Amino acid sequence: MGKYVIRKNKVGFYFNIEASNGQVIATAQAYKSKPSCKKAIESLKKLATSPIEDLTIKDSPKLANPKWQVYQDRKKEFRFRLVAKNGNNLIWGEGYSTLQACKAGVLSVQSNVNSEIEDKSVEEKKAPAKKPAAKKAPAKKAAAKKPAAKKAPAKKAPAKKAAEKKPVKKAAAKKPAAKKAPAKKAPAKKAPAKKSK
Repeated sequence: MGKYVIRKNKVGFYFNIEASNGQVIATAQAYKSKPSCKKAIESLKKLATSPIEDLTIKDSPKLANPKWQVYQDRKKEFRFRLVAKNGNNLIWGEGYSTLQACKAGVLSVQSNVNSEIEDKSVEEKKAPAKKPAAKKAPAKKAAAKKPAAKKAPAKKAPAKKAAEKKPVKKAAAKKPAAKKAPAKKAPAKKAPAKKSK
């Protein structure tokens, strides 16, 4: 037996009817609250036995709501929907390649209408919180590495030039200096002699 699976998206709460193999048979519109979504499941249970209106046949009689409608979309796929008393689509099915398969989809919903409800809206709420944090960290590390790589070669180049200039200065200092003439001694001044008395 299949099941109803309640999920949450950006718009609100919706449900899928899934077969026992996990394949989605039909999907409902989104509702603002979970209680409204569960109320729609209860409405579906009451309206599941409504008659089928085949819109693929020209001049087919129009039925009053509630009703199932089978039709062909722009891609030439056959689809079904359950129209509620107020004229809104309660659920709709996936695309089928044949009209017979589409009508079998309606029968599948009708046979799974009393299935149990599985609420996955809580699990899906927690999952997206982890993703944004993982994406931000690598971006900061990459930005920090780029400036460091550019500055390192610039500092090494001037050091090489300075090292090349130093030996040139030393070589200039090693040239023999011109010989200095011996310094002339200044005549020593004699102290005046003391006269005796």
